[in-house]
Amino acid sequence: MRARPTLLAILGVGLIYGLYSEGWDRLWVKYLVDNFSLPSIFGMNEVAFFGLLRASGMILSILVTRVVEKRLDTNHPPSVARAMMGITALLSVAIFTFALAPNLGVSPALLVSIAAVWLVNITRNLIGPLYDAWVNQRLDSETRATVISMSGQVDAVGQIASGPLAGVVSLWSIQAAITFASILITPALPLIARANRLHLEAESAAEKASAP
Repeated sequence: MRARPTLLAILGVGLIYGLYSEGWDRLWVKYLVDNFSLPSIFGMNEVAFFGLLRASGMILSILVTRVVEKRLDTNHPPSVARAMMGITALLSVAIFTFALAPNLGVSPALLVSIAAVWLVNITRNLIGPLYDAWVNQRLDSETRATVISMSGQVDAVGQIASGPLAGVVSLWSIQAAITFASILITPALPLIARANRLHLEAESAAEKASAP
């Protein structure tokens, strides 16, 4: 890993994904319940509402994932990096929009919040397999298992580190904690850009080495 700066940058991205996730996962349901009067769908309670919200988000994620699978070459590291850049930026915007939705002054603020939740679900479900494919790029069989294990560990370390911090911020304001989660993910963007630059440099060096 020390010999591969690209891999270090990718694992740094994984750490940041772990950092932001605790603030979102623990607080978004409470924030929605506290700020909106949730609709009673066919006489069902709030549990059913969140079940439908998650189910519809999963269906949308499957449809979008199918489109991305057909259009993205996951064997080309720069293409994966560019996709990760756009999806990560969308994820940050979606979380930020959700946090500010009650203050937007938009009449259907609940609809804005639901759309933001769907976008968060879609982007997160895209990031998972793309990140795994990115980590696996050009790994030797002798080191693949260790690197994959470490990618899971850095995500867990990020969650452990950010969980107490998200809890402290939420004591002041849940909105602030969710907004903080949207900001926590932004350092992943320069790391992705660095990894992409290193991918391109490696491709250029390989092309020059193979040239007659």
